[in-house]
Amino acid sequence: MVFNKESNSHYPGCYADLKRSSCNLTTAREVIPTQYSEGFCCSCKMAVNIERQMHDCHGQSRFKHVIHAKNALNEDIEMLISRMVNNIDSDDEIIAEVANNTESSHTHKEQIRGGQNCDSTNTPEYIDEAYRYHESSHCLEFSDLWYKVNKLESASYHHSVTISIYEKYTRDDTIPRYRKIVSKVKLSNNNQTYENDETNVEAKYVALTFGDDQYYSLDINSDRILIPEKMSSLVELHNPQSIDDPKKYLIVNEKNISIKGDECNKVGVSYEAFFKQYNRCGVKRSSCLNNQPSHLWKHDMDAIESETPGRYFLENFVKFPQDTNTNIVQNINGTETLNLHYELDYTSELFIHKETNYNSILSTRSLIEIVEIYSDATKSDQTKIVAAIYNIGMKAELFQVQLLEFPLHPKQNSTQIQSRDVYIFPFHRHNHIFNLNGPLIKSNINCTLRVLDKWNKVMAWRHVLISEANRCFCVWNCECACTTIEDQLFASNCITMSQKAYNGAGFRGAKPQMSTLDSISKLNIIKLIFIFLSSFFIIKFLISIMYKMYE
Repeated sequence: MVFNKESNSHYPGCYADLKRSSCNLTTAREVIPTQYSEGFCCSCKMAVNIERQMHDCHGQSRFKHVIHAKNALNEDIEMLISRMVNNIDSDDEIIAEVANNTESSHTHKEQIRGGQNCDSTNTPEYIDEAYRYHESSHCLEFSDLWYKVNKLESASYHHSVTISIYEKYTRDDTIPRYRKIVSKVKLSNNNQTYENDETNVEAKYVALTFGDDQYYSLDINSDRILIPEKMSSLVELHNPQSIDDPKKYLIVNEKNISIKGDECNKVGVSYEAFFKQYNRCGVKRSSCLNNQPSHLWKHDMDAIESETPGRYFLENFVKFPQDTNTNIVQNINGTETLNLHYELDYTSELFIHKETNYNSILSTRSLIEIVEIYSDATKSDQTKIVAAIYNIGMKAELFQVQLLEFPLHPKQNSTQIQSRDVYIFPFHRHNHIFNLNGPLIKSNINCTLRVLDKWNKVMAWRHVLISEANRCFCVWNCECACTTIEDQLFASNCITMSQKAYNGAGFRGAKPQMSTLDSISKLNIIKLIFIFLSSFFIIKFLISIMYKMYE
C-alpha cells in the first residue's frame, strides 16, 4: 500500500518507526508490531532516500560503494545514483528531468515510487514537520489468503481390484445358472487376503514389479506444492484461488521460495525483504513483490483461457484418478497424501482357491460326431436309414436329425425330412432310424444327413449313399460302400473321405492315413508261397538223402 498527500485528504505525513508507523496505524492489524512492519518513507530527494536506506540496512547497500568510489558531495549523490537506477531517466510519465544541474534543489515532478507531486511545497497548518508531509508512506499488507508449503516425500503405490465370484451349474433344462459366492470384495497391496465365511473360498493379491521405464513428473527433492488454506465463503468470493481444487494447487521449485522471507520476488516475501529491498525508493511501485502465488495462479488461468500450456498448476504435471469418487487429497495417519494416477507398467497376480467338491462344466460347447450311417434299400417299397450319433461334449443336449435331398413320393413336393428333438447324454451314442415308405425314384441317391442343435445350428453333416436293392455302409472316416443282393459281399477297401467331409462329420483334426490293403495282402501271399516252396524243396532234399543212405 502507498499513502501520500494526494491520496489521503488528512495525510499526517510519513513516520517509519515502530511506535508511530503510518503503516501500523493505518492497517491496525498488529497488536504488537513486527520488526520491519513499519514500512519506509520515500522523499522527493534521492540523497535522503539513499542515506536512510544505508542507515536502515546498516550500510549493506550498493549505494555505499558508489558514494565512496566517487568521493561525492551530498548535493551530487542524488545525480550519481539516478544514473545507476534502471529506467529513472527514461520514464517521462513518472519522473521529470532535473531542472538544473547547478541548482541545489534537485527535485523531480513526481516521486518514482510514491507518486506524490514534488513541485508542490504547500504544507497544512496541522503538520508539525513539513518534510514528512511531502514524503510517501510505503507499507506491506499481506493477503487474507495463505498457502501451506508442502514438501514431497517418497512415492508409494496403491493398486486394487474388486472381485465377484460366481459358481456355474446346469439343470435339466440345460440352461446354465450362476450362484454368487463372493460379492464385490476389494483386494489391494494394502489388503492382500480374503476368506469367506464358509472358508471354502480364498483370494490373495500379490504385488510383483514395476516396469523399467517408470519416472516421476515431480521432483521430490526440489518441487514444493502450495496448497491454499481453507477460508470462509465470504473470503472465497474475493479470492477465487482459495477454492479447494487440487488441480489448481501450485508447483513451485524450492529455489523460487523464500522460507525466511528475506528475498525479493520469491514466494514468501516478508516485511524484512520489503524493507531492505535494493533502491526501494528509486524503483516503481510493487517492486520486490513479483512471483507471488496470486501471480502464478493468474498466469496459468490466463493460459487456460488462451488454450496454451501452463507452468504452475498441478494438473500440468500429473494425471488424476479416473474415478471421480476418489479423494485426491487424504489425511492418512496425520500425513497429507496426494492420490494420483499411475499409467505405466505394473504387474500383480491374483490367486483364487476354491473347494472342488462341486464340479461344474467348464465348457458348454456341443460336440457331435456322425460315426456311422447304414442304408438298406433291399425292399422295393421301403428304405431304412440308421445314423449312429455320438455326443462327445460334456453336457446333455437336445438335437435334431435332418435328411436332405431325398426324393420322396412324387405327390410330395418336399425333399427334407426332420426328426423330433433327441436328448443325448454326454459320451453316449444314439442310433437314429428313418423308415421311409415308397419306392425309390432313382436307383442311386446321394443324400446329406445333418445334426442340428436346439438353435437349429448345424453341428455335423455327412453324405449317405442309397442304392436300390443294396445295402450301404458309411463307417468312420471311409466313404460309403455298398453290397449287392446276389453276392452279399462288402467291399473291404476303404476309400477315405476328404478332409472337409471328415471335419464336417464332427471328427477333429486331420484325417488318419490309411495303409493300402491290396499291396499288403499281395506281399503276404508272395511270402507264404516262398516259404511253402522253400519248405517243400528242403523236405524233398532230406528225404532223398535218407533214401540213399538206406540203400
